[in-house]
Amino acid sequence: MAVTFLPRRTRQIAMVEARRGLTRCLRTTLSLDSVFVWRSTAHIAAVKTLVPQVANDIGEVLATELLEANQDNEDGIAAQRERVLVLRSKLSGLKSEAARRLETLADYLVKKSVWLVGGDGWAYDIGYGGLDHVLANRRDVNILVLDTEVYSNTGGQQSKATPLGASAKFAASGKAVGKKDLGLLANMYGHVYVARVAFGAKMAQTTQAFLEAESYQGPSLIIAYSHCIAHGYDMANGRSATKASGRLWSVATLPIRSASTSEGRGPAQPRLRTTKSQGGGLHA
Repeated sequence: MAVTFLPRRTRQIAMVEARRGLTRCLRTTLSLDSVFVWRSTAHIAAVKTLVPQVANDIGEVLATELLEANQDNEDGIAAQRERVLVLRSKLSGLKSEAARRLETLADYLVKKSVWLVGGDGWAYDIGYGGLDHVLANRRDVNILVLDTEVYSNTGGQQSKATPLGASAKFAASGKAVGKKDLGLLANMYGHVYVARVAFGAKMAQTTQAFLEAESYQGPSLIIAYSHCIAHGYDMANGRSATKASGRLWSVATLPIRSASTSEGRGPAQPRLRTTKSQGGGLHA
C-alpha cells in the first residue's frame, strides 16, 4: 500500500487549523457554565428591577410580596408560584414595555432547585475536577452522589470509592489503599453542606439531609450508599442490604465551618449534627 506524505507547508496549515478548532471548542466548553450563571443572575436582577416599575399597576402589596417572599421551604415556593400566576394575569392587560418584559421573565421570581446526580465513578474519579469546581464556586446547587464503592458499569472493579481491604475486581486480595474521603475534601472549603446517608439504615436522617441540603443557600453534597448487583446479592432485596450496610457505612452531617454562602442573601442555616450508625465509624 502506497503511503502519501503531504507537503510540509500543508501539514503546518492543517496543524494550525486543528489547534484553532480545539481552542474554540475549549473556550466554548469552559464558558458554558459562566454564561448560564451570568444569564440567570442577570435575569433575576432584571426581574427585581421591573417589578417596582409596574407596582402601581399590579398593586404595591403584590409587588412587595413578590420581592420579599421567603422561599426557604416548599410552602414558601408554592406560595410564590401562586403570586406569579396572579402577576401574569395582571400583566396580560398592560401594554407597557416593562410589563411585556416582566411577563417573559416572571418565572425567575420563583426559586429554582438545581440537583446534579451522578455515580461514584463520576464524582470520585473522571468527573472530580468538574465537581470540585462547582463546590468551590459557592453556587446554590445540590449534588447527589450514588456511591456503590465500585465501578459498577464494568462489573465491580475497584475504584477510589472502594474501602481499604475490600475485595473487588483487580483487588481480589483486598484493596491496598483507603477510600477517597470525598465528604472531607468538600468540607475543607468551609461553605459546603456535606451529608452521608444510607436510606435503609437511617430513613429519618436521609430525609432530614435532603431537606437541609435543599434549604441551604450554597453548594450541598449528599453521598448516598447505593446497593449494586456487583455486591453479590439479589437486587430485589436492596433495601435490606442497604439497612445491613449501616454497620459498615457511617451516616453523618459535617458542620459548615463558614457562615458565608452565595452572594446576596444570607444562609438558611440547616440543623447540623453528627450521628453514627451502629458499628460504623465516622469517616465522612
